[in-house]
Amino acid sequence: MRRSERASIALGASVFIIMVLFLSFRYLPLFPVKDVQAVGISTPSIEKIILPLKNRYFPSLDLTGVVSDARKLPYISDASITYNKGVLQLETVAEDGFLYLSDGKLSFISKDSVIDADIRDLEALQSFFPVIYSPSGEDFPSGGFDSAALSVLAALRELDEEHRDLIDIIESVNNNDGSASLALVLSSLNAGIRIREAVSASNIAYSIDVIRNEKRGLNPHFSEYALYSDRLVRL
Repeated sequence: MRRSERASIALGASVFIIMVLFLSFRYLPLFPVKDVQAVGISTPSIEKIILPLKNRYFPSLDLTGVVSDARKLPYISDASITYNKGVLQLETVAEDGFLYLSDGKLSFISKDSVIDADIRDLEALQSFFPVIYSPSGEDFPSGGFDSAALSVLAALRELDEEHRDLIDIIESVNNNDGSASLALVLSSLNAGIRIREAVSASNIAYSIDVIRNEKRGLNPHFSEYALYSDRLVRL
């Protein structure tokens, strides 16, 4: 037998052995997944992806498929998996956007799309995204939100916790041109603030302080205000 033929046989045998070892490694009871955790965002939809992985073996898992399923969720921009000492973690990164709730239907609104989301994820997602509620039960406005509304969404991310906790609901208010503006509902102060112009976090905080001082020690009927970039007006 020629040296080249022996080398070819040896190479083929080596490849075969490596493949057998690889396949055996995948299905041997090694590296058990004793627990699964969601790091970043944890919702019922994410738990549905990772819970079936518990009590299986890490080498046998379709990790690419798990990451792909997580990235398909509209509020997730990226995902990755780590494994350490029996614990598998699915780490997710939040997409930039907000939630729109109308007549029991939840949508995630990003810069380029409006995508349906599972209503069961709402409670968990409220900690990560602003939730805009449509009291009329209408779908997402065809004209989108006006510039004033978009400024509110940005401002809320910068608003301190004390003032943010006083805002119970962010309502969508339809405009005549098919777009929508926003109103902030402060139930504890019996007040609502309609946003008329682009505002900052400091504008919103100042307005809440004015309303709180105006109503201190009183329990008046519900009052509405209009917030402009330079003033707060009682309606």
